[in-house]
Amino acid sequence: MGDLHEANAVQPPDAPSMYEEDCDDVPEHNDAASTTSTVAFDHETFETFKKKVLKLCQDLWSLKADAFQIIRMEGGGYNRVIGITTTPPAKEPTTLQRWVNQIPPSIKMFDLSSNNAIGERYTIQHRFLGKPIQEVYSDMNTQQRISFARELGSALAEMSKHSTPFPGTLDPYTASPSRDELRILRLQCPPRNAFHPASTEENIPSTAQTVFEFLKTQFARQREYDLSCNREYLNPWSKLWPIIQAMNTMGLFTDNSYYLTHMDFEPRNILIHITSPQTAKLSAIMDWDEAANDTPADPENQLVKKDFEEVVGETYLKYSYTLEYRLARTICRLAIMGVHSSDDYAAIEAVIEEWNERYPGAAVKGLYDFDDDEEDE
Repeated sequence: MGDLHEANAVQPPDAPSMYEEDCDDVPEHNDAASTTSTVAFDHETFETFKKKVLKLCQDLWSLKADAFQIIRMEGGGYNRVIGITTTPPAKEPTTLQRWVNQIPPSIKMFDLSSNNAIGERYTIQHRFLGKPIQEVYSDMNTQQRISFARELGSALAEMSKHSTPFPGTLDPYTASPSRDELRILRLQCPPRNAFHPASTEENIPSTAQTVFEFLKTQFARQREYDLSCNREYLNPWSKLWPIIQAMNTMGLFTDNSYYLTHMDFEPRNILIHITSPQTAKLSAIMDWDEAANDTPADPENQLVKKDFEEVVGETYLKYSYTLEYRLARTICRLAIMGVHSSDDYAAIEAVIEEWNERYPGAAVKGLYDFDDDEEDE
Protein backbone atom coordinates (compact mmCIF):
# COMPACT_ATOMS: atom_id res chain seq x y z
CA MET A 1 0.00 0.00 0.00
CA GLY A 2 1.17 3.50 -0.62
CA ASP A 3 0.29 7.15 -0.32
CA LEU A 4 0.45 9.54 -3.25
CA HIS A 5 1.55 13.07 -2.43
CA GLU A 6 0.73 15.56 -4.98
CA ALA A 7 0.01 13.23 -4.29
CA ASN A 8 2.31 11.41 -1.79
CA ALA A 9 2.96 7.93 -2.26
CA VAL A 10 2.27 4.63 -3.89
CA GLN A 11 4.12 1.44 -3.35
CA PRO A 12 4.95 -0.76 -6.32
CA PRO A 13 3.23 -4.11 -5.94
CA ASP A 14 6.43 -6.08 -6.35
CA ALA A 15 8.49 -3.99 -3.90
CA PRO A 16 9.44 -5.29 -0.45
CA SER A 17 7.13 -3.50 1.96
CA MET A 18 7.28 -2.69 5.62
CA TYR A 19 3.89 -1.04 5.75
CA GLU A 20 1.33 -3.20 3.98
CA GLU A 21 -2.23 -3.51 5.26
CA ASP A 22 -5.30 -5.41 4.06
CA CYS A 23 -8.01 -3.68 2.07
CA ASP A 24 -10.46 -4.18 4.95
CA ASP A 25 -8.23 -2.06 7.20
CA VAL A 26 -8.23 0.97 4.91
CA PRO A 27 -9.64 3.95 6.85
CA GLU A 28 -12.76 5.51 5.46
CA HIS A 29 -12.81 9.27 5.14
CA ASN A 30 -15.69 11.61 5.72
CA ASP A 31 -17.18 12.90 2.49
CA ALA A 32 -18.17 16.22 4.04
CA ALA A 33 -14.64 16.81 5.32
CA SER A 34 -13.20 15.88 1.94
CA THR A 35 -15.57 18.25 0.15
CA THR A 36 -14.62 21.02 2.56
CA SER A 37 -10.90 20.48 1.99
CA THR A 38 -11.45 20.49 -1.77
CA VAL A 39 -13.11 23.89 -1.51
CA ALA A 40 -10.70 25.28 1.11
CA PHE A 41 -7.53 24.34 -0.77
CA ASP A 42 -8.93 24.62 -4.31
CA HIS A 43 -8.20 20.95 -4.98
CA GLU A 44 -9.72 19.06 -7.87
CA THR A 45 -12.61 16.87 -6.71
CA PHE A 46 -11.61 13.42 -5.55
CA GLU A 47 -13.84 11.63 -8.07
CA THR A 48 -12.12 13.20 -11.07
CA PHE A 49 -8.65 13.16 -9.54
CA LYS A 50 -9.07 9.47 -8.70
CA LYS A 51 -9.28 8.60 -12.41
CA LYS A 52 -5.99 10.39 -13.06
CA VAL A 53 -4.31 8.57 -10.18
CA LEU A 54 -5.51 5.23 -11.56
CA LYS A 55 -4.06 6.12 -14.96
CA LEU A 56 -0.75 7.06 -13.30
CA CYS A 57 -0.66 3.70 -11.50
CA GLN A 58 -1.22 1.84 -14.75
CA ASP A 59 1.47 3.91 -16.45
CA LEU A 60 3.95 3.03 -13.71
CA TRP A 61 3.09 -0.66 -13.29
CA SER A 62 1.70 -3.16 -15.75
CA LEU A 63 -1.39 -4.13 -13.78
CA LYS A 64 -5.09 -4.07 -14.51
CA ALA A 65 -7.26 -1.32 -13.05
CA ASP A 66 -8.87 -3.66 -10.51
CA ALA A 67 -5.44 -4.30 -8.93
CA PHE A 68 -5.56 -0.84 -7.33
CA GLN A 69 -7.82 0.52 -4.61
CA ILE A 70 -7.68 4.32 -4.41
CA ILE A 71 -8.97 6.20 -1.35
CA ARG A 72 -9.06 9.71 0.07
CA MET A 73 -6.59 10.61 2.79
CA GLU A 74 -6.15 13.75 4.84
CA GLY A 75 -3.89 16.26 3.13
CA GLY A 76 -3.20 19.94 3.62
CA GLY A 77 -2.97 23.34 2.02
CA TYR A 78 0.14 22.58 -0.01
CA ASN A 79 -0.09 18.85 -0.57
CA ARG A 80 -2.71 16.30 -1.45
CA VAL A 81 -2.58 12.73 -0.21
CA ILE A 82 -4.17 9.75 -1.91
CA GLY A 83 -3.95 6.21 -0.54
CA ILE A 84 -3.40 3.33 -2.95
CA THR A 85 -3.66 -0.36 -2.09
CA THR A 86 -2.23 -2.97 -4.45
CA THR A 87 -3.21 -6.60 -4.68
CA PRO A 88 -1.64 -8.75 -3.35
CA PRO A 89 -0.13 -6.86 -0.38
CA ALA A 90 3.57 -7.15 0.36
CA LYS A 91 5.18 -8.53 3.49
CA GLU A 92 5.20 -6.91 6.94
CA PRO A 93 8.48 -5.63 8.43
CA THR A 94 10.31 -7.36 11.23
CA THR A 95 12.70 -4.59 12.37
CA LEU A 96 12.66 -1.33 14.29
CA GLN A 97 11.76 0.42 11.04
CA ARG A 98 8.17 -0.60 11.86
CA TRP A 99 8.27 2.06 14.54
CA VAL A 100 10.12 4.99 13.06
CA ASN A 101 9.71 6.22 9.53
CA GLN A 102 12.93 6.18 7.57
CA ILE A 103 14.81 9.47 7.57
CA PRO A 104 14.26 10.59 4.88
CA PRO A 105 11.02 8.71 4.11
CA SER A 106 11.52 5.90 1.65
CA ILE A 107 10.72 7.35 -1.77
CA LYS A 108 10.07 4.76 -4.45
CA MET A 109 9.42 7.11 -7.36
CA PHE A 110 8.93 10.80 -8.04
CA ASP A 111 8.30 13.21 -10.88
CA LEU A 112 9.08 16.93 -10.54
CA SER A 113 7.38 17.75 -13.83
CA SER A 114 3.70 17.91 -14.77
CA ASN A 115 4.21 15.58 -17.72
CA ASN A 116 2.28 12.67 -16.23
CA ALA A 117 -1.26 11.35 -15.86
CA ILE A 118 -2.21 13.59 -12.91
CA GLY A 119 -0.60 16.69 -14.39
CA GLU A 120 1.20 17.48 -11.14
CA ARG A 121 4.48 16.84 -9.35
CA TYR A 122 4.34 13.84 -7.06
CA THR A 123 6.35 11.48 -4.88
CA ILE A 124 5.61 7.82 -4.22
CA GLN A 125 6.27 6.43 -0.75
CA HIS A 126 5.53 3.40 1.40
CA ARG A 127 2.37 3.55 3.47
CA PHE A 128 2.17 2.35 7.06
CA LEU A 129 -0.16 -0.10 8.73
CA GLY A 130 -2.79 1.08 11.14
CA LYS A 131 -4.80 4.15 11.97
CA PRO A 132 -4.06 7.32 13.99
CA ILE A 133 -4.32 6.68 17.71
CA GLN A 134 -7.09 9.23 18.27
CA GLU A 135 -9.35 7.32 15.87
CA VAL A 136 -9.18 3.96 17.63
CA TYR A 137 -7.90 4.33 21.20
CA SER A 138 -11.31 4.90 22.80
CA ASP A 139 -12.55 1.63 21.28
CA MET A 140 -9.59 -0.46 22.46
CA ASN A 141 -9.88 -2.75 25.47
CA THR A 142 -7.47 -2.67 28.41
CA GLN A 143 -5.27 -5.51 27.12
CA GLN A 144 -4.88 -3.81 23.75
CA ARG A 145 -4.03 -0.51 25.44
CA ILE A 146 -1.41 -2.19 27.63
CA SER A 147 0.06 -3.95 24.59
CA PHE A 148 0.28 -0.67 22.71
CA ALA A 149 1.70 1.19 25.74
CA ARG A 150 4.53 -1.34 26.03
CA GLU A 151 5.33 -1.07 22.31
CA LEU A 152 5.35 2.72 22.49
CA GLY A 153 7.57 2.62 25.57
CA SER A 154 9.97 0.26 23.78
CA ALA A 155 10.14 2.55 20.76
CA LEU A 156 10.90 5.62 22.89
CA ALA A 157 13.49 3.69 24.90
CA GLU A 158 15.16 2.61 21.65
CA MET A 159 15.23 6.21 20.38
CA SER A 160 16.86 7.36 23.63
CA LYS A 161 19.80 5.01 23.02
CA HIS A 162 20.99 7.11 20.10
CA SER A 163 22.86 10.30 21.05
CA THR A 164 25.53 12.65 19.77
CA PRO A 165 27.43 15.71 21.10
CA PHE A 166 26.23 17.68 18.06
CA PRO A 167 22.84 19.44 18.19
CA GLY A 168 21.00 19.62 14.89
CA THR A 169 19.17 17.56 12.32
CA LEU A 170 20.16 14.31 10.67
CA ASP A 171 21.70 14.67 7.25
CA PRO A 172 19.21 12.73 5.08
CA TYR A 173 22.02 11.58 2.80
CA THR A 174 23.71 9.71 5.66
CA ALA A 175 20.57 8.54 7.51
CA SER A 176 20.24 5.08 6.03
CA PRO A 177 21.16 1.57 7.16
CA SER A 178 23.78 1.36 4.41
CA ARG A 179 25.80 4.28 5.78
CA ASP A 180 28.32 3.67 8.56
CA GLU A 181 28.29 7.17 10.04
CA LEU A 182 25.57 9.75 10.53
CA ARG A 183 26.25 13.42 9.89
CA ILE A 184 24.49 16.10 11.92
CA LEU A 185 23.66 19.40 10.24
CA ARG A 186 23.27 22.75 11.93
CA LEU A 187 19.66 23.70 12.57
CA GLN A 188 18.15 26.09 10.07
CA CYS A 189 16.71 29.32 11.41
CA PRO A 190 13.85 29.60 10.63
CA PRO A 191 13.24 25.87 10.18
CA ARG A 192 12.67 24.68 6.65
CA ASN A 193 9.02 24.15 5.74
CA ALA A 194 6.63 24.89 2.89
CA PHE A 195 6.96 28.62 3.53
CA HIS A 196 10.69 28.63 4.32
CA PRO A 197 12.45 26.54 1.65
CA ALA A 198 16.01 25.25 1.93
CA SER A 199 18.55 27.97 2.65
CA THR A 200 22.29 28.27 2.08
CA GLU A 201 22.71 26.97 5.65
CA GLU A 202 21.19 23.63 4.74
CA ASN A 203 24.43 21.63 4.63
CA ILE A 204 26.49 23.35 7.34
CA PRO A 205 27.83 20.65 9.69
CA SER A 206 26.94 21.01 13.35
CA THR A 207 29.59 21.55 16.01
CA ALA A 208 29.70 20.15 19.54
CA GLN A 209 28.02 22.41 22.12
CA THR A 210 26.85 22.13 25.68
CA VAL A 211 23.10 22.44 26.13
CA PHE A 212 23.57 25.88 27.67
CA GLU A 213 25.71 27.04 24.73
CA PHE A 214 23.22 25.61 22.26
CA LEU A 215 20.29 27.47 23.81
CA LYS A 216 22.27 30.70 23.97
CA THR A 217 23.15 30.36 20.29
CA GLN A 218 19.58 29.57 19.27
CA PHE A 219 18.15 32.48 21.28
CA ALA A 220 20.51 34.85 19.46
CA ARG A 221 19.69 33.37 16.05
CA GLN A 222 15.95 33.51 16.69
CA ARG A 223 16.16 37.11 17.87
CA GLU A 224 18.13 38.04 14.75
CA TYR A 225 15.44 36.42 12.62
CA ASP A 226 12.66 38.19 14.54
CA LEU A 227 14.33 41.55 13.92
CA SER A 228 14.66 40.75 10.22
CA CYS A 229 10.86 40.38 10.24
CA ASN A 230 10.45 43.76 12.00
CA ARG A 231 9.41 42.17 15.30
CA GLU A 232 11.12 44.77 17.46
CA TYR A 233 8.31 45.43 19.92
CA LEU A 234 8.20 42.05 21.65
CA ASN A 235 11.28 40.09 22.68
CA PRO A 236 10.26 36.72 24.16
CA TRP A 237 13.88 35.56 24.32
CA SER A 238 14.82 38.22 26.87
CA LYS A 239 12.03 36.89 29.12
CA LEU A 240 13.06 33.24 28.81
CA TRP A 241 16.81 33.71 29.11
CA PRO A 242 16.85 34.30 32.91
CA ILE A 243 15.00 31.00 33.32
CA ILE A 244 17.64 29.18 31.27
CA GLN A 245 20.42 30.83 33.29
CA ALA A 246 18.76 29.75 36.55
CA MET A 247 18.28 26.19 35.26
CA ASN A 248 21.94 26.04 34.29
CA THR A 249 22.98 27.24 37.75
CA MET A 250 20.75 24.55 39.27
CA GLY A 251 22.71 21.91 37.35
CA LEU A 252 19.88 20.77 35.10
CA PHE A 253 22.01 20.79 31.94
CA THR A 254 24.74 18.35 32.91
CA ASP A 255 23.85 15.84 30.19
CA ASN A 256 25.28 17.43 27.05
CA SER A 257 24.25 14.65 24.70
CA TYR A 258 21.57 15.15 22.07
CA TYR A 259 19.07 12.35 21.47
CA LEU A 260 16.91 11.31 18.56
CA THR A 261 13.76 13.34 19.10
CA HIS A 262 10.39 13.75 17.43
CA MET A 263 9.43 17.43 17.29
CA ASP A 264 5.70 16.82 16.76
CA PHE A 265 4.97 13.86 19.01
CA GLU A 266 1.19 14.05 18.84
CA PRO A 267 -1.51 11.35 18.57
CA ARG A 268 -2.10 12.18 14.90
CA ASN A 269 1.46 11.03 14.18
CA ILE A 270 1.19 7.68 15.98
CA LEU A 271 -0.35 4.74 14.15
CA ILE A 272 -1.88 1.72 15.90
CA HIS A 273 -2.41 -1.64 14.21
CA ILE A 274 -4.85 -3.87 16.13
CA THR A 275 -3.89 -7.49 15.47
CA SER A 276 -6.05 -9.39 17.99
CA PRO A 277 -8.44 -8.87 20.92
CA GLN A 278 -5.37 -8.78 23.20
CA THR A 279 -2.80 -7.03 21.00
CA ALA A 280 -2.36 -3.60 19.45
CA LYS A 281 0.97 -2.86 17.83
CA LEU A 282 2.72 0.44 17.35
CA SER A 283 2.82 0.61 13.56
CA ALA A 284 4.74 3.86 13.05
CA ILE A 285 5.65 7.25 14.44
CA MET A 286 4.90 9.63 11.60
CA ASP A 287 6.26 13.03 10.48
CA TRP A 288 9.33 13.01 12.25
CA ASP A 289 6.45 16.89 23.71
CA GLU A 290 4.63 17.57 26.36
CA ALA A 291 4.03 14.93 29.00
CA ALA A 292 2.84 15.24 32.58
CA ASN A 293 2.98 12.77 35.45
CA ASP A 294 -0.77 12.64 35.92
CA THR A 295 -2.30 9.54 37.47
CA PRO A 296 -5.41 8.43 35.53
CA ALA A 297 -8.57 8.22 37.61
CA ASP A 298 -9.58 4.96 35.91
CA PRO A 299 -7.84 1.92 37.50
CA GLU A 300 -7.53 0.23 34.10
CA ASN A 301 -5.78 3.26 32.64
CA GLN A 302 -3.48 3.25 35.67
CA LEU A 303 -2.38 -0.23 34.55
CA VAL A 304 -1.68 1.11 31.05
CA LYS A 305 0.43 3.94 32.47
CA LYS A 306 2.29 1.54 34.78
CA ASP A 307 3.25 -0.79 31.91
CA PHE A 308 4.40 2.13 29.75
CA GLU A 309 6.60 3.48 32.54
CA GLU A 310 8.14 0.07 33.22
CA VAL A 311 9.26 -0.25 29.60
CA VAL A 312 10.30 3.30 28.74
CA GLY A 313 12.83 3.62 31.59
CA GLU A 314 13.70 6.00 34.43
CA THR A 315 15.76 8.45 32.37
CA TYR A 316 12.92 9.11 29.95
CA LEU A 317 10.48 9.54 32.83
CA LYS A 318 12.79 12.02 34.57
CA TYR A 319 12.97 14.25 31.51
CA SER A 320 9.26 13.83 30.80
CA TYR A 321 7.71 14.30 34.23
CA THR A 322 10.01 16.62 36.19
CA LEU A 323 8.54 20.12 36.11
CA GLU A 324 11.82 21.87 35.38
CA TYR A 325 12.58 19.57 32.45
CA ARG A 326 9.06 19.96 31.09
CA LEU A 327 9.55 23.72 31.06
CA ALA A 328 13.02 23.36 29.57
CA ARG A 329 11.63 21.12 26.84
CA THR A 330 9.05 23.74 25.87
CA ILE A 331 11.72 26.45 25.80
CA CYS A 332 14.00 24.22 23.73
CA ARG A 333 11.23 23.58 21.22
CA LEU A 334 10.67 27.32 20.84
CA ALA A 335 14.41 27.90 20.49
CA ILE A 336 14.49 25.38 17.65
CA MET A 337 11.24 26.24 15.88
CA GLY A 338 10.90 29.93 16.71
CA VAL A 339 7.88 31.94 17.86
CA HIS A 340 5.38 32.32 15.04
CA SER A 341 1.85 31.97 16.40
CA SER A 342 -0.48 32.85 19.24
CA ASP A 343 -0.03 29.29 20.51
CA ASP A 344 3.72 29.90 20.80
CA TYR A 345 3.18 33.10 22.79
CA ALA A 346 0.67 31.28 25.00
CA ALA A 347 3.27 28.56 25.64
CA ILE A 348 5.78 31.21 26.73
CA GLU A 349 3.26 32.79 29.10
CA ALA A 350 2.50 29.35 30.57
CA VAL A 351 6.21 28.62 31.11
CA ILE A 352 6.76 31.95 32.86
CA GLU A 353 3.69 31.52 35.05
CA GLU A 354 4.64 27.99 36.10
CA TRP A 355 8.27 28.95 36.71
CA ASN A 356 7.33 31.97 38.83
CA GLU A 357 4.92 29.85 40.87
CA ARG A 358 7.60 27.23 41.59
CA TYR A 359 10.48 29.70 42.10
CA PRO A 360 9.08 33.04 43.36
CA GLY A 361 12.57 34.08 44.48
CA ALA A 362 13.79 33.76 40.88
CA ALA A 363 10.63 35.10 39.25
CA VAL A 364 10.97 36.70 35.82
CA LYS A 365 8.95 39.43 34.14
CA GLY A 366 5.89 38.45 32.16
CA LEU A 367 5.93 38.40 28.39
CA TYR A 368 4.14 41.74 28.17
CA ASP A 369 5.85 43.45 31.13
CA PHE A 370 8.24 46.15 29.99
CA ASP A 371 10.72 48.50 31.64
CA ASP A 372 11.42 51.88 30.10
CA ASP A 373 15.08 50.98 29.80
CA GLU A 374 14.55 47.39 28.65
CA GLU A 375 16.81 46.55 25.76
CA ASP A 376 15.10 45.37 22.63
CA GLU A 377 17.89 43.15 21.35
